Amino acid sequence: MDEYSKLTANLTELIRGLVPVVLAEAIRDGQVQVVNLPAVRLTLTAKEVAGMLGVPVSTLAEWRKQSKGPAWSKPGKVVLYPREAVEEYLRAVTIIPRQPSAPSSACRR
Repeated sequence: MDEYSKLTANLTELIRGLVPVVLAEAIRDGQVQVVNLPAVRLTLTAKEVAGMLGVPVSTLAEWRKQSKGPAWSKPGKVVLYPREAVEEYLRAVTIIPRQPSAPSSACRR
């Protein structure tokens, strides 16, 4: 191992040891504020999905009977919708308007 590699390894080791100590001191002294971000839930309730889609909860129930709408599960008494399934459903029903076509040169006078 050459001198540069040894120095780099030593500095890396030193930084790894110091960062947690310096960060802990900064938190303790109020220089750094710890923020707890809410965890993203993987599932949504029928009420949440109804709000996202702009339909009544009863419509979701009807869709489930007809095997329509986003995928869902019922692990107990509560119907849950996987967040990804709702996003996939929204993509599937999204209508992209066609761009107006430019007049062709043959039609010009």
